[in-house]
Amino acid sequence: MRVSSRYVYVDAACRAKIERLSEQSNEGWFDLVPLEDPISFIREQLAAIERVEPGDDLYPYIVFGDVTNNCNLRCRHCINPDWSIATSKRMTLRELDKYVSLLPLFGNNSFGLSCRMEPLLHPEFIDLVESLPEHVRRRASFTSNFAVRKLKDEFFERIVAAGIDHIRISIDSLSKLHFEEIRVNAKFDFFEHNIRALSAKIKEAGRNNVLLTTVVLRQNLREIPALIHDAQEMFPGTSHEVRRPYEPINYIADEEWKEKSIIGEDEWAWLVKSIQKMNIPYARASVTNGNIVLSS
Repeated sequence: MRVSSRYVYVDAACRAKIERLSEQSNEGWFDLVPLEDPISFIREQLAAIERVEPGDDLYPYIVFGDVTNNCNLRCRHCINPDWSIATSKRMTLRELDKYVSLLPLFGNNSFGLSCRMEPLLHPEFIDLVESLPEHVRRRASFTSNFAVRKLKDEFFERIVAAGIDHIRISIDSLSKLHFEEIRVNAKFDFFEHNIRALSAKIKEAGRNNVLLTTVVLRQNLREIPALIHDAQEMFPGTSHEVRRPYEPINYIADEEWKEKSIIGEDEWAWLVKSIQKMNIPYARASVTNGNIVLSS
C-alpha cells in the first residue's frame, strides 16, 4: 500500500474533495451520495492527481469530515480560510451512512465527526452518534468548543454511554474575560456548565475518553499552568495538548491582533519551563518548538 500526500475532506452535504493542507480551496468537490463505490472513485482520483500507474495501491494519508458546515465561533486564529463557505447544511443519516462507507480508507485513524466545523450545531448530533454501528462508534471522535448552548443532562448521559473513542475539547481559559476574548462569539457560562457536567458524567462512568487542546496566546499565557492543573482535576488522566496557533494565522486575524496576541520565543520558553516544574502525574511529556503534549 502506498499513502498519498493528499487527504480527503467530506463536508456536511457528503461532498468530498482531495487536497493538501496548504492548498485549501472551494473547488473540486464531488458528491459521494450517488456513487456506488466511493472508495474506488476516490482512489482513481488520487491516482490521476499523483500520476501513478493503474492498479497502484494508493490511499489518502487521512480522511476528515464534518456533520455541519458552520461554527458558532469566529476565532481569529482559526485555520478555516473562508467563512463565506458556511451554510446551515447538516448531515443526514443517509449521508452519514455514505461517509461511514469510507471507513476502509481511514487506516488506523479515528472516524472523525468534526474537523473544521462545530458538530454540536447539529440538532440531532447525539442521534447520529448513536446510529453508528458499534465497531464504528469505538473508532469515532469529534472536536467541539462546547460553547454552542447549555446542554441538557441527557446529552452527557448519552454521549458517555455511546462509547466513542474520544471527545476533543478546546479549553483555552477558565477565565470568562480571557475565554470570551479568545473564543469570539462564545459564551463562557455555556462552556463552563458543559465541561463540568461532562466531567461529572465521565467520573461517574469511570471512563475518561476526553482529550484537551489549549491554544497559547498572550491573553491566556500566564494562566496555562493553573489551567492544566484544573483540567487534570476535571478529567483525571486526560491527554492535554498545549500548542501555538496553526500557521498561517492570517485568515481572520489582522496585524494589530497578531501583534497583541502571538507569543514570542522567550514567552514559549517560559511556558515550557513552567509546565515542566509542575507536579502533575503525566507519564509522558512531548515538547517541540510549538507544541506540548502531556499524556498519561
